[in-house]
Amino acid sequence: MITMPSWLKTIGSYFKALIQPDYGEIPHAERARSLAKWVFDFLRNLLIVGVLKYFAVKTESTAINLVADIAFLFFWVYCFSYLSIWSVYPFHFLKNKFLANLLDATANIMVFIFLYLVTLDLLTTVVNELAKANVR
Repeated sequence: MITMPSWLKTIGSYFKALIQPDYGEIPHAERARSLAKWVFDFLRNLLIVGVLKYFAVKTESTAINLVADIAFLFFWVYCFSYLSIWSVYPFHFLKNKFLANLLDATANIMVFIFLYLVTLDLLTTVVNELAKANVR
């Protein structure tokens, strides 16, 4: 049986100790990868909707325009689903719980409408700019 020289064992143990996982950093790396995946998925979907809108504008096809509008609708629903999971409770401190709940519901509806309009406007602007990319 061939035995390994001691200097080779020393080098082997050095390289084993050289690169070790930092288990405390693994959750942070997983969060960073998750965020990067979400951003790239978002950009990919945005590009797909923009290209569909671009083809709809270039071909003036009703069918492609319908597909582009449906794709835009689902893309907006995808984006808005991340915003609509939060609730605000600015009146939680009131003693009258009925009034507090009524005011909180009103505030949530106002925030919902604001986010609806902002996301719709932003996505419409971005998709239309993508669609006009080759027109200039």
